[in-house]
Amino acid sequence: MEQACREKGVPSSLHFYPSGGHGYGMEKRGQPTDKWPEAAEQWLAERGILPSPAPACGDAPSGTGAPPEHGGNECARP
Repeated sequence: MEQACREKGVPSSLHFYPSGGHGYGMEKRGQPTDKWPEAAEQWLAERGILPSPAPACGDAPSGTGAPPEHGGNECARP
């Protein structure tokens, strides 16, 4: 499938995971395939299909102090 897409100029990405099983992303199982949903989201964002994923809490640069809904980057804490 990936080769056919490439030959037709259709953007594609092929990932091989050494283990994982069925139902990727349905629950975290401590397998390499646990990262599949995020990889798919990133691929879609790179093509403008989805907005860029927000940085994970702790990954965002600090500075504004404003709440996220107002353009800030503070993580919500319980």
